[in-house]
Amino acid sequence: MPAPIPALPPVSTSARQGLRAAGDALQAAADEVVSATVHGLNGAGQPPAGPAAAVALSPGGEAALPDLEGGLLDATMARHAYSAAGKLLRADDERQAALLRAVD
Repeated sequence: MPAPIPALPPVSTSARQGLRAAGDALQAAADEVVSATVHGLNGAGQPPAGPAAAVALSPGGEAALPDLEGGLLDATMARHAYSAAGKLLRADDERQAALLRAVD
């Protein structure tokens, strides 16, 4: 006998999880933009002087300077994800309202 197919969560649950995840991503992107802006204004984004200057590296081996362009792109993508999850939640609400009207 084949294994049963797991049930999918209700659309409204998935949409709320999407809203929460997109909100968290937007906050992280905003933090990155602020950090990159502060580094830029303070001149911390300049390359270190001298051949022996140390540069902090992230675990991926990249320089650990905030990325303004990446932060702005992440913010835009999070905004679109938030909007899509909101539209999904609205569509599910309209579907449920239509089902209730059909029952009456």
